[in-house]
Amino acid sequence: MSSSWSHTVWTLLKVAHKRSRARSKKSNGLVIFFSFLGALGFSFLIAFAFTLVAPVAQEVRAKRQNYLLVSAKNLENLIALDQRMAARDDLAEAFSDIAFDRIYRDYEKRKAEVQTHFERYGSAGFIERNDLLESPESCSLLMLLLAMWWLSLVLQSDGMELDTTRRRHPMWEYFLSLPIAQSAVFSAEAIAPLIANPFYWGAPVVIAAIAGLASGSMLIGLAALPLGVPLVLAAGVCAKALEVLIML
Repeated sequence: MSSSWSHTVWTLLKVAHKRSRARSKKSNGLVIFFSFLGALGFSFLIAFAFTLVAPVAQEVRAKRQNYLLVSAKNLENLIALDQRMAARDDLAEAFSDIAFDRIYRDYEKRKAEVQTHFERYGSAGFIERNDLLESPESCSLLMLLLAMWWLSLVLQSDGMELDTTRRRHPMWEYFLSLPIAQSAVFSAEAIAPLIANPFYWGAPVVIAAIAGLASGSMLIGLAALPLGVPLVLAAGVCAKALEVLIML
């Protein structure tokens, strides 16, 4: 019975894949292969953009509280300068290091801002910049971006052509009329988007790439790759559930 059930699911998934390819007459194996490569590249691009944008939340909160973010080494230097434990001649060098801490278009203007801030608040006006995964603000923004990315997978459903106006045929109603296990029908239709859409295949790379970029370790990124599979599976199931609810 188990073998028959799995064979039924596999057959229905193959039907879903052929149904997706039939929607585009130019969809052959080569197109699907390059679509998968494009999905991988797009996933890496999304991960890089998320890790680049998320730390901005830490910058915004620090600015709202009248702080400037600096590295741990620069903060130690400022504390030493503030407590007269270092020569005042070292101020210019410390301000230069802080100005180079981030990329700014006008370096001299940034250096003057750092110096003015230090003269007004001293070392108490500076706080240490945390890593991406150590900052609650950055993690919150990252979670928001990931939620929007996951929602985009749900809305994409089983068609990589992004045709939101095309008609969805309730194939599961036809399959339920066949003498096959209903659980197999629902299981196959639930994960059909993952089989039919190449963009789902490369989606777990987003989680792996974010973990690798945030930690600076390729090994951690590879270890995080399986974590993206349940998220993508849930996106496919929710996409199919949303499609069925709309039809009903």
